[in-house]
Amino acid sequence: AADISEIALRRARERCAGRDNVAFVRMDLEADPIPGRFDLITCSEVLYYLEGLDSLRALAGRIGDALEPGGALLMAHANLIVDEPDKPGFAWPAPFGAKVIGETMASAGGLRLERELRTPLYRVQLLRRDTEDARLRPAPPPVVVEIDHQPELPRPEAAEAIRWSGGTAERTAALQPASTERLPILMYHRVAASGPPLTARWRIDPGAFEEQLAYLRDAGYRGVSLADWEEALRDRRPPSGRAVCLTFDDGFADFAETAWPLLRRFGFTASAFIVSGAVGGTDHWNRRLGDEVPLLDWDQVRELAAEGVEIGSHTHTHPHLTGLDPAAVADEAARSRAELGERLGRPVSAFAYPYGDVDEAVSRLTGASGYRVGVTCRPGRSGLRDDPLMLPRIEVNGLSGFAEFVASLSA
Repeated sequence: AADISEIALRRARERCAGRDNVAFVRMDLEADPIPGRFDLITCSEVLYYLEGLDSLRALAGRIGDALEPGGALLMAHANLIVDEPDKPGFAWPAPFGAKVIGETMASAGGLRLERELRTPLYRVQLLRRDTEDARLRPAPPPVVVEIDHQPELPRPEAAEAIRWSGGTAERTAALQPASTERLPILMYHRVAASGPPLTARWRIDPGAFEEQLAYLRDAGYRGVSLADWEEALRDRRPPSGRAVCLTFDDGFADFAETAWPLLRRFGFTASAFIVSGAVGGTDHWNRRLGDEVPLLDWDQVRELAAEGVEIGSHTHTHPHLTGLDPAAVADEAARSRAELGERLGRPVSAFAYPYGDVDEAVSRLTGASGYRVGVTCRPGRSGLRDDPLMLPRIEVNGLSGFAEFVASLSA
């Protein structure tokens, strides 16, 4: 069983628990070889996601080669009006639908269409690779069964794209990119394989972090910065697509060593909040929880900023801000902003409150110090009417599992 999405594979493994005759593999059909030779290959609702006809032809050849002589390919795909504008189908903005998929798999894959079930919206197709003996005889015509009504309608969100009288994909492709009305701002600290036991909640194993990033990519999320979200709040205009913001508090050295390479590999940006007075040192504020951990130095902070990481302030000394008088709060915020701006050669506009310790007075003093956006530890997704200096975040807990991570994105 193969899929490009780890979340799909995880669900399939759970459903097939105890069945030792099923193996699971994560595979990109456009890039990866098919591992082995088979009597039967099934492929359902996937091939119109290929880039184009060249990709489909190349895959057809690989599938044909992966079938044993006499082996079968069983497919199910939707009819798209891009194939047949005068017939019922979906107005999805895809390069081809079931008709072209079936024809291409037969011609480019060296297969023969044996049976086909057609409904107004779908086709189920059985193709077979001939044996040597069969190639010497005339091929019998395929058995085609047509049903003039749709036995079962798809879900309402898919049914919106049905065009019962046909049409043109350019005119009717209404599947516009979604916009993000409520943004998940994820809060991380460390990405590391080990550390003091008492800090396990704030430490994500690199393998688990990679799994989370793979899910975000597979689920269609794109990374945005806090500056992007602040602009969206200001204009009351949600960003297009499925957006997510990844933030990292404290500026641990393992961000540069482990987290950032993985983020770049999966195509995500990030916001890193730096304690300006501790750069190049250790997280002394966590001393009571175990061994102190190294923090980024200034060269690393500058390099990360140059590579696209949004650098924000986490104060100068990491204090509980609501326990300070107003002058001390302003000093922590302004001093950190000034030093970060001087070291980076650019202004800093994002702020993370240490321990999530903030009230209205602290947020106002932070804004007066020049920051335009502030993130808290208050749980939840951020909405377009949120106070930009009091944004909620979703903590990614190192003690929780993958299912909890997925659920948290829509909490």
